[in-house]
Amino acid sequence: MIRISKDGKTLVGVESWEGLTERPGFREIVEAQEGDLDDIIGYYDLRPLGQCGLKGCRHWHYRGLLVVLKDGTETNVGNVCGRRHFGVAWTDLKDRLIVALNAQRHREHITTTQALVPSLIDRLKRLREGKLQAAECYEKMHSRMTRLFDDDTAKALRLMAKTGDGKVTREVKVSREERQLTVGKLERGYRQEVVYIIPGIKAATSYLKLSPRRFADLIQDLHQFRQLNADTLCDKELKDHHRWADRIESSLSDLEDVLTDCQRFLVRTNIQEINRLKPLLRDVLRKVA
Repeated sequence: MIRISKDGKTLVGVESWEGLTERPGFREIVEAQEGDLDDIIGYYDLRPLGQCGLKGCRHWHYRGLLVVLKDGTETNVGNVCGRRHFGVAWTDLKDRLIVALNAQRHREHITTTQALVPSLIDRLKRLREGKLQAAECYEKMHSRMTRLFDDDTAKALRLMAKTGDGKVTREVKVSREERQLTVGKLERGYRQEVVYIIPGIKAATSYLKLSPRRFADLIQDLHQFRQLNADTLCDKELKDHHRWADRIESSLSDLEDVLTDCQRFLVRTNIQEINRLKPLLRDVLRKVA
């Protein structure tokens, strides 16, 4: 269970029914009228089953809310029980609690991610700098795709990168025996044979993610993110920065995957094979023409 304090910024965790019932001011059974509800200060999901604190209810449940009555008494009330007993006030206070809980969850996530910023920046720098790392791979891939490969080869590679399929194939005339074994499937008398699979084919387009500008922007964004004061952010800002913090790890992992593809693609023997198989790569263009 998580309780949110009156200031809307302090979360307190409760791990058991005992932790709930031992709170100061808590009563396991209360008599309360519709107008007695003062606030809803927490949400819980606890095992085993517990009973609703309303004397006229006492329904067994796992999930409910911690409420404060106007006399200061606290008790636990099941969600359905509370809506039925307290009416509109219950719904309004519950909605306000959910907004506050989400805001605090976002604050905590932002603060936790801020503490990771130095290590994330170091990770980006290691990814970018060094032999056959992002900076070098970007330059080599850019040269290959814009200058060293002819236009048709580069276009074919980009088409293959979009599908993630690096197979280079050719048509092979089948023998009479093969045709007899595959009746109705090879009317033209030819079959496709895979002659090579290009390692890291996605790099033909994804290498652009390794641009110097992309790395500079990411590092700048991380520095700016670290300067945020989560306690002063409005709800929309909290949501936006929470989403950004949620994506940063996957963004770095994506860059690492792109770098791996580039390193595989740039192997000398792979470049030699691509150049050797240019006529077959041009067939890729003819198939989509």
